[in-house]
Amino acid sequence: RVLDRLVTLFPPGMFDYLNIGGGLDSSESAPFRNVLLEACRSMKVNQVILEPGRNLLDPCATIMTSVRNVVKRGNGLWAHLDVGIYSGLLDVVLKKKSISILLLDAEELPMTHRYHISGPTSDSLDYLGQFDFPRELAVGDRLLIPGSGAYTNVLATQFCGFDGLEVVVL
Repeated sequence: RVLDRLVTLFPPGMFDYLNIGGGLDSSESAPFRNVLLEACRSMKVNQVILEPGRNLLDPCATIMTSVRNVVKRGNGLWAHLDVGIYSGLLDVVLKKKSISILLLDAEELPMTHRYHISGPTSDSLDYLGQFDFPRELAVGDRLLIPGSGAYTNVLATQFCGFDGLEVVVL
């Protein structure tokens, strides 16, 4: 454990505060709290900084994207979007993060149209999964990816020459 190692490496009173980063979720809070309090007592640290991470910030951002292409292939319908894993959605692959993709201004209809959704690159990893929609998708349709959050912009690259996302604060 990292905190146990810190206690052995640094003498008590060497630090005024301890920054433990972020990204903890509620499943870790009770056991981790006890370990953290003991480490702070041993190190004589009076202040702990916990940075907001994915658990707190993922719900704060929504990506608006557009359908660039729709094609039928042997394994079903595919829709290619103007964003993908290289546009900040890398956690879909790296952390197997579950996302939802919603059709903007869609009527409340049953989800009867299934699509494989991918990003704009030709990279086989730029695949977001299968999603259902209430109607057929068409080029230009706008989609929302809620909860894309905390690290979306820092995970974006210019892979294949695509620019990062434009950030709009509401």
